[in-house]
Amino acid sequence: MNKKMLKAALAGLMLSVSSIASAGLIYSSSQIGSDFRDISGSGTQFSLSDDALTGDIAFGFNFNFYDIVHDSARISSNGFIDFGPDYDEGCCTGGTIAPTGPNGIFAGLWEDLDSNNDTTGNMFYQTIGSAGSREFIVGFYDIAHYPTGNLVNFEMIIHEGSNNLEIQFGSLANEDVHTIGIENYDGTSGEQFYRGTNISQFSNTGVLFQATVPEPSTLAIFALGVMGLASRRFKKQ
Repeated sequence: MNKKMLKAALAGLMLSVSSIASAGLIYSSSQIGSDFRDISGSGTQFSLSDDALTGDIAFGFNFNFYDIVHDSARISSNGFIDFGPDYDEGCCTGGTIAPTGPNGIFAGLWEDLDSNNDTTGNMFYQTIGSAGSREFIVGFYDIAHYPTGNLVNFEMIIHEGSNNLEIQFGSLANEDVHTIGIENYDGTSGEQFYRGTNISQFSNTGVLFQATVPEPSTLAIFALGVMGLASRRFKKQ
């Protein structure tokens, strides 16, 4: 292989390695212990009618969700935070995470919930903590299912710095199908922790969606080694 061909091959290899190195966040989910924040006495209260979305609410920090950085998001009355392009309130029963829409969501407890403009429960949001490790918390307190009125209590929490997402559950009443999970912006990927009717099993527990950057593959490491050897060879020539 002559010098020109080797340079072209290395250029292609560099593009491949760059693609691998820039691979996006991946998520895993696990059940965690109870750490209910309860911001009902300190947060900003907001009201929603049945099957509705807020406007954009600012976090006060940047948050990376599926490789797009946000400083605000919308909240659905049906139990999720909406980062996506659909502006979909998610009526009515919790769907399957990926490929079912709405896309770009963090579903704390997606179901047909109805605070009925604060007549059946209250909702609050608040940012707490120190810069670099702040938390944006959305609390649903004594929110009713439609149409039974069975109540649920839960919080959706996004973490600055780690880009983790957390749910904390208080008391939960069973109802129709609920979805707990996250989904990317085009419905091609997601992490579904639970979908079903027996949500009372999660009362006074939590769920953590941990964001990680994938480690370089063996191929990428090998390719970087080849590039290093070739670079030294070029210098000698």
